[in-house]
Amino acid sequence: MILIFEIFGYIGGAILAISLTPQLYKIFKEKSTKDLSIIWIIVYLSGLICVFVYGLGLYLSNISSFLPVVISLTVEIFIGFIMLITLILVRLNILKWNQDDINLTSQQNYTLSSVT
Repeated sequence: MILIFEIFGYIGGAILAISLTPQLYKIFKEKSTKDLSIIWIIVYLSGLICVFVYGLGLYLSNISSFLPVVISLTVEIFIGFIMLITLILVRLNILKWNQDDINLTSQQNYTLSSVT
C-alpha cells in the first residue's frame, strides 16, 4: 500500500519539477521577461525552500519517505533560481534581450521616482 503512495509521490514530483520548464523555455525563446513578476518568483521560491527544508527534515529523521518531495523540490528550486537570475539580469540591463524589458524597467524606475 505504501508503495502506491510512493509511486504517486514520484509521478507528482516529476510533474511539478518540470512544470516550470515551459515558462523557462518561453523566456529564452522569446528573450523576454516582461511578463514575469519578480514578487511572484520570490514568494514561490520562498515557499519551495520552506517545504524543501520540511521534507528534508522528515526524510533525514526517517519519519517518512519524503525523497520524492526532496528530489522534485530540488529541481523546482533550481529552475526558479534560473528564472529569478535571468529576470534580474534583464531588468538591470546586464543581459540585453528584448527592448520591451528595458522599457518596462525604465517605466518602473520613472514611476518609483515620481512617487517618492
